Amino acid sequence: MKLTLQQVFDVTPVIATIIREKRVLPFKGSYRMMRAHAKLAPELKIVGDKYDEFLKLHAKAIEGQEGQFTMTPEFVAAWTDFAKDEIEITDLDPIPLEQLDPGDGVVGLFAADLIALGPLVKDD
Repeated sequence: MKLTLQQVFDVTPVIATIIREKRVLPFKGSYRMMRAHAKLAPELKIVGDKYDEFLKLHAKAIEGQEGQFTMTPEFVAAWTDFAKDEIEITDLDPIPLEQLDPGDGVVGLFAADLIALGPLVKDD
C-alpha cells in the first residue's frame, strides 16, 4: 500500500490510541489494526524525527512554553514538500469496514476514527 508521509504521520497515532484504549473490535479487525500499527510505527519514527528537525530549523519556539512552536511559512513549506512524498508499506492492505464493526450496537470506533484512518479502511 502506498501512503504519503503525511498519512503515516496522521494515521499511526490514531491506531495507537485505538489499541491503547482497547476499543472493542471483531477479532480480525483487531488483528489487522495491530498489524497495521506494527508496520507503520517504524515509519512514523523516521517521519517524526524529520518533523522535529523541521521544527528546530524553521519553527519559532514560543517563549516560556516548553515544546510549543509558532509555525513559520518556512516550516509549512518545508514540511508540506516533505510530507507529500509517498512510501510503499509492504503487506499492508486496507481493512474492510465490516471487520471493524463489532455489531450489536456496540461502538468500537467513532466516525472521527474512521475518517482519520482514511486510506486504511475499505468500504465496499
